[in-house]
Amino acid sequence: MPDQPAAGFEFAYERRRYFKPGEYEHFFISGYLGTALMTNFNDMCDIGIVPGFKINYKARLAPNTIMEPYISVSLPLSYSLKYNEMWFPFPVATIGIRLGFSNLKKERKKQI
Repeated sequence: MPDQPAAGFEFAYERRRYFKPGEYEHFFISGYLGTALMTNFNDMCDIGIVPGFKINYKARLAPNTIMEPYISVSLPLSYSLKYNEMWFPFPVATIGIRLGFSNLKKERKKQI
């Protein structure tokens, strides 16, 4: 059933808009389009297309380590492998956290 809690993997394309251009930290918003494999580890296994919107915060834990807690709203279109049925979008709210490594280079000023 699509209303059961689930966990899984998602691969997505994300466009970000930072509130302070040039500073890739602190609060930002993003839109994304992903594909997901979700399961409840019991009897449900779904694949889906997941478009959505996120409010994020990026914190630098160490020079090259970042943490990004987020709140998102998405409308997943999923297909049940067990029931061989397509489920149409219904809003889903998600809270999560990403940990990652970042090595952004500072922009160099053009010399004339």
